[in-house]
Amino acid sequence: MHACTMAWKMMVRFPNLLLIAVTLALHLSLSVNAENENEGLITSSIERGNAENGTEACGLCIDFGGNLLGDVLPEYDYEGLEPGLSCSQLAEILSSYNKSERACYDGTVRFYAVCCEFPVSSTQCEQDVHDAVNGDDSGYNFDVEPLHINEDRVTVGIQFGYHALTSVDTKEGTAELFLSVGLSWIDERLAWDPKDYGGCFFTNFRASTDPELTNIWVPPLDLLNRVSSLEDLPGAYATANYLGETFWFRFGGMKAICFFDGLERFPYDELSCDFEFGNTLIFSRLKYELTKNITFDEKNNPENERKYQEFSIVFDRSYCEAHDGGANCRFVFKRSSRYYNNTIVIPTILFTILSF
Repeated sequence: MHACTMAWKMMVRFPNLLLIAVTLALHLSLSVNAENENEGLITSSIERGNAENGTEACGLCIDFGGNLLGDVLPEYDYEGLEPGLSCSQLAEILSSYNKSERACYDGTVRFYAVCCEFPVSSTQCEQDVHDAVNGDDSGYNFDVEPLHINEDRVTVGIQFGYHALTSVDTKEGTAELFLSVGLSWIDERLAWDPKDYGGCFFTNFRASTDPELTNIWVPPLDLLNRVSSLEDLPGAYATANYLGETFWFRFGGMKAICFFDGLERFPYDELSCDFEFGNTLIFSRLKYELTKNITFDEKNNPENERKYQEFSIVFDRSYCEAHDGGANCRFVFKRSSRYYNNTIVIPTILFTILSF
């Protein structure tokens, strides 16, 4: 109950967290490049030719074991797609794509819940998927990395979000931030054919770096220069789609040990602190890549900025970059000098002038 209350307070305090969580999760399964986004699902003679020249055409429902509800009029607002189309018309548009094209997957995911009728409930479907890919008889071992055939690395996408500066302690040499961390990877052992299970596209799995709390493999990423770290964050489920694409999103306070530079310029100092993220294993075959630049909640939503703090973050000089073994985020903090100007600097100048 306490954890749920805290999570609700965080969502109210930082409304972009929910947006970021949804956006990151959809990025894994609904992402399209800018060209496809602008074109939407509009057909072209070239695309239609793909389906007519022997390649398997995309089917909105039949490919996933469902029946098309042709007369239904789904609500949508997609650039480039004419409004008011029925499910049968949308299915016709999608049929101009090759089944293996990403546009087929994206369009199906967007409309299948409204346009398709499946033989079993999503609850039964997901339960059967869990039994098949992650049950006791599945042979799944969460200690083994999901290395694909003929590949020597597991690529892990990583994205950071900054939401608040909690504290900067120059005496202790620490900084605490409220961050979100999203990880994405492909685990082919979690893939399934929706047609065989009743049409479900997604399901959730227990995920944690604690072997007692996880059902799937997760990247062993943690804050290396930590006082508190990713392992201290509240538990969170990972979401996987039928292709095995898996996303794990967590958020909370993280405290790092900092080697501050610039204190000699007090009270006009700007201090930097590196949050160094890396593998906790001595040997691993992981490669980390940033899927998106770090997002700043307070920069995009100034009303969420915490006022009356001694330090504030310098957005333009704070950044994250990935490397094979993890990622490094550098945050730059600027001291609020007004208080020191009013209480120390200006009075000292006045007293010095008046002393002559």
